[in-house]
Amino acid sequence: MKHWHEFFFGFVHILKKLIAWLDAPPRWWEPSVWCVITALAILPRVLMYVAVPSALLSDDSNSYLAPAIEILNGNYEIESHRGWGYVFFLIPLAAYPQIFFPLVAIVQQSISGFTVLGTLVFLRLLLGVKSLIWLLLISWGASFYAVPIFLAHLIRNETPHALFTMLGFGFLGLGLQRNSLRCCILSGVFLALMNMVKATLPLAPFFSAIAFLWVARKQGLAWLKTASFLGVYFAVFLFPSWISVFPGVQFSSLSYAGQELFSQVAHLGFVESKKYPELTLALRPKWEVYLSMNKRDNGYARKNINNTVIGIISQSPQKYPKVDQVFKTLAWEVILSHPDKALADFWKRFVELNLETGFRTKRPHIKHIRDAGENARSDAESQLYKGFNFEPALAQENAQENKALKLLKKISARVFPWEWVPPVLMTTLFCVFLPFCLKGPLRLWVVQIGLSWFFFLLLHSTVGEPKDRFYVPVFCLSIFLLGIALEKLSDFVGEVLGRLNHKASQQMN
Repeated sequence: MKHWHEFFFGFVHILKKLIAWLDAPPRWWEPSVWCVITALAILPRVLMYVAVPSALLSDDSNSYLAPAIEILNGNYEIESHRGWGYVFFLIPLAAYPQIFFPLVAIVQQSISGFTVLGTLVFLRLLLGVKSLIWLLLISWGASFYAVPIFLAHLIRNETPHALFTMLGFGFLGLGLQRNSLRCCILSGVFLALMNMVKATLPLAPFFSAIAFLWVARKQGLAWLKTASFLGVYFAVFLFPSWISVFPGVQFSSLSYAGQELFSQVAHLGFVESKKYPELTLALRPKWEVYLSMNKRDNGYARKNINNTVIGIISQSPQKYPKVDQVFKTLAWEVILSHPDKALADFWKRFVELNLETGFRTKRPHIKHIRDAGENARSDAESQLYKGFNFEPALAQENAQENKALKLLKKISARVFPWEWVPPVLMTTLFCVFLPFCLKGPLRLWVVQIGLSWFFFLLLHSTVGEPKDRFYVPVFCLSIFLLGIALEKLSDFVGEVLGRLNHKASQQMN
């Protein structure tokens, strides 16, 4: 029994010394950790570029690139159902048509790597030097998570969206913890830019305003200065709404949330609208065909049923409100007519989001790369892209899986901790339980992340779809919460070891 006590006492003593060492490590420790983390963030993105030295074109890429080229050609009176933030991002890249496709891949992969590093830097600033051991562990999964690596090669808005989310929430946490008005202001700017790219977290910029009020009250800032800042901030935040007042400029993003919602609920059953009976009368044949398919195919609903509604409204626009408002009315009538089916549908999507999305890693399959080459061929024939060098993109039609691609897929198949726990589910659980383990500004920050997170889940359980790419812009929130959870676990273990050490010492004596 005495030997057991001696062994246990020695083990606890070693762990305690290790924790003490992590609290005050030697100077070489932190630079070494950051060298490893940086290498991990760079390596998979270099592998992806070596495997595919060109950006990939998806079915939706043209809806971002075409407006950017139109603006470069001097046409400012254009409309898009996409967020304008990514269109503006593409404009300076599209100014170099001969190297456009390799340039997009390089720039977006650089942004993707910087997003990973930035997330870990913010955690280091928030949690202190003792968090480095956990950042080193997290960096493996954060760097080699396959979906953002693949999407950074696509002409889509997820990569800059993820960057602004990271910067916005990172500065938000830093502003609250350090009582910094500058960090709160920076947070507001980046979260406003995030919503210009894609408004998936429309409430997030208001959290920056709340943080500013929190810090301003602590610093005793005059109410006039506080009110002035908030006035300017919300004016900037609403910038996309009033940009069209400038002469010759007409940037209008068409809202399509109602159209998406209707296409997601149309399979619940046919409903003759009380407000727009003439619409549903015209829709009945196509709607019944859709229901007879006995499967959920919102693409069919979007292309056949939705387009029929838009066609009818365009013939008598004065008779109806905005198109998207009509769809919202139709969607709510369907939901209220089939509440049990709607609730079951919502729950099914919510479960799918948490248990599958982000868990099944979308690795860069050779088929996807070849499909991008086929999309490039159809776009290359358009007069809009005159002057663009499509050779790098077209080469993807005959692409072969090479060593770099095989190595990337092999490594990304084994990442901690996504190999065992779906990251969306993990984040959901952290948002529920972490606030009870925290105090002060850090708790407020995690609550704000949680509110944004559950809005994200609500949005994609109703209007959107449970797709991996929708998770990428909020991936940094998972990393933030995982870092805090591991740090709190470390504190708890340290406290338990201290008590055990004291108890073992007493028994030894």
